[in-house]
Amino acid sequence: MAGPPEVDESSSETLDLRGQVQAMEAKISKLKNSRAHHNESAKRMAEQRDSVQTQYSEHRKKLDAKFEVLKEIRKRIKVHKSRRNSLQSQLRELISRVKDRRVSHKKGKSVTFQYNEISSDIARLENEIQTRGDLSLKKENKMLDRIRELFRTKEELEPLIEETEVIKIDLSNIESAIAEIKEQADIEHESMISAIEEAEKESEGLDEMFKERNFLKAEGDRLHAAFVDHKSNANEVHTKIKDMIKEVTGIRDKINAERKERKSWIEDHNASVRMEMKTASESEDIANALVDQLLSEGKLTMGGVLESDDAAVARSSSTASRGRRKKKKPIAKASRGKGGKKSQ
Repeated sequence: MAGPPEVDESSSETLDLRGQVQAMEAKISKLKNSRAHHNESAKRMAEQRDSVQTQYSEHRKKLDAKFEVLKEIRKRIKVHKSRRNSLQSQLRELISRVKDRRVSHKKGKSVTFQYNEISSDIARLENEIQTRGDLSLKKENKMLDRIRELFRTKEELEPLIEETEVIKIDLSNIESAIAEIKEQADIEHESMISAIEEAEKESEGLDEMFKERNFLKAEGDRLHAAFVDHKSNANEVHTKIKDMIKEVTGIRDKINAERKERKSWIEDHNASVRMEMKTASESEDIANALVDQLLSEGKLTMGGVLESDDAAVARSSSTASRGRRKKKKPIAKASRGKGGKKSQ
């Protein structure tokens, strides 16, 4: 008997599904190559970015160190400028005071002259009152009022006379102070100018350093943007690959389900055929079915022997009887010589 037929996987539906799987697997392979390319590009961009950022960090440290030097120089400039301005302010105040006092002494008669003149008038009026005998009472009282007025003026001028003497001394000290302050202000100004020149010298090449810093920063940003772009593309391709793999898995599951279904159908068919081809001796169910059929047709005796079996037994018994009735022929014995006796 021929074996069971194999599962037929050449159906149009299966071939179509297999074609889809092959096409999708080819596309997945291309997508994997594209993903690998994007990942490699992203890795290269990241390495270049890290290198540029390292250079930027080192360059920034150099700039920071230069800024610290310039910061200290600017502090010195500020201190020298503040001292110079303070000294110049004091100088202006002293010069203003000297000018004011000199101007006040030059206005009209001097205080000493006025004081001496008043004293002389008082003496003259007192002498006239004492020596003139023809003065009326009214005129004498008038002269006395004038003397009293001159005394008041004289009393007012007395402090000014003392101050004038002090001013002469102070003016000499102020001029010395002015010269000293001016000298200190000039020193502070020169120190400030020297610090400014030092700052300018320290600032040489600073513009180039700024340009280099800006370039490194821009290059680092550009490489980082390229890294992010390639990584994003790689992730998008990876998502597509995952979706396609899931779809391919679904198609394969469908193919396997159809294969299992066809295999199950063939196995059931083969089992049915084998069941139909079994004899009574191979299947108890078939034997029981045959017995029931023979019994219903009356072709089976009580002893369980069929009519054909009885005929076969009769033929066998007749043949055996004929064999027993057949006689055997005697076997002749050979003689040894002429005239001899028969052997018994």
